[in-house]
Amino acid sequence: MINPETLAAQYKGKVEVEPVTEQDLYLPGANQKPSAIGQIPKGTPVPDGEFLQQVVGRGIAVVPHQEHQPNQPQMMVMPPRQSTRTTIGTIVEPSKTNPLSVPETPAQPQPITPKSERKLDIAGLILDHIVELGGPKSEDAQKFYDKSHDTLEKWMKVPAQIQLGALVKYLGKSPDIKADLLDQLEPHFSANGQEGSVTSLPNRTKVSVMICTAVLDRPTLPYTTALAYLTKKYELGFTFQADTMIARSRNMLAKRFLDSGCTWSLWIDSDMAPPIANPDWFRWITNSTSVPDEYSSYDVLERLLSSRKAIIGGVYASRKWQGALVIQPEIHPRSHQDKLISNDIRKGTARGLIEVNWVGFGCALIHREVFLEVQRTHPHLKPESEFAPWRFFHTESDEGEDEAFCRRVRICNIPIWLDTQLVCGHIGSQCFLPEHTAYQMAL
Repeated sequence: MINPETLAAQYKGKVEVEPVTEQDLYLPGANQKPSAIGQIPKGTPVPDGEFLQQVVGRGIAVVPHQEHQPNQPQMMVMPPRQSTRTTIGTIVEPSKTNPLSVPETPAQPQPITPKSERKLDIAGLILDHIVELGGPKSEDAQKFYDKSHDTLEKWMKVPAQIQLGALVKYLGKSPDIKADLLDQLEPHFSANGQEGSVTSLPNRTKVSVMICTAVLDRPTLPYTTALAYLTKKYELGFTFQADTMIARSRNMLAKRFLDSGCTWSLWIDSDMAPPIANPDWFRWITNSTSVPDEYSSYDVLERLLSSRKAIIGGVYASRKWQGALVIQPEIHPRSHQDKLISNDIRKGTARGLIEVNWVGFGCALIHREVFLEVQRTHPHLKPESEFAPWRFFHTESDEGEDEAFCRRVRICNIPIWLDTQLVCGHIGSQCFLPEHTAYQMAL
């Protein structure tokens, strides 16, 4: 609002400024006095049963009920009730005052009650309850937990011996504690559109595994099917990261994996089609002619975990017709034997595990201790800021990010393994398999 005194001082009194007055939201028509019906002053109550009429240019007024209504939109003032609306032609809600008036004090939003953030000491709560019932010697405590005096005494001395049945009994009488416990056990899920990340922690940790996925373009149908299968069957956690730099994506995924507390990280890229114990599905996705039925029936996680190796990968091809296998015996072969193994993989006749210098992270299983050992032996990879990830996959030459990581793992004297029978499809213009790659000259 313009201050008249300030404006007058600016023009040294040469301009007369009319005072600015606050106007009502609705006014009578120009140069017309209100009729006998009269305007409704702002905030004036209107009795139930009265009719309101919208008069063009004159706002809203109270009019008597008429059998033949004039051609004006009307509404009747009635007590507020559920599902009513404040519009012309319907009843007024929620007050019985002029619907065009502005409330003096706007309604304040109700605060949202946050979930409980207290740390639950379940053992301590049970022991406190035993004391409330009179202690281990009391009949009430013994009857409630259905345990003897000696057992309750042991619990008091060593809370770790409290049995699951005692927790069930305690939660039965404490629904508020039960709700807090369920809130804390609820799987964590977060999605960050700006950073291109999604993370879901494990449900019940049947196996302590988190799936880590780097996304360069968009997740494919075979990958989505495999993710749904694994998370449903094993109740796994998963995290995926979209970034233009694959090394940076893998670094961020490794950080979230270590923060999750999981034991194993299963790395499956978003363009992979790993076997999921369904040979018909695998043959339909890959259209393979040489992958044996045994290979198609594998469960990718079960197969890798059964190897009991700290770092192990599966076999997959590049997304190029007559290209190469994306595995170490094919790329940078160490010997003539590596070429023979690569050709056996193409024919589907390879068997067992072989030790390699590196594996592709399109399909790999890594134990958390591998990452921790790399941190201990490569302190220069530590991030500069607290929230940045370790540079596990930082490249220093023309090597790939997975090669760079495996090179650091070998410095830690940790052997790296390849499962020659775990064959995955690689989705591009088609589903590429080892059989689509070029054979190596090997005698």
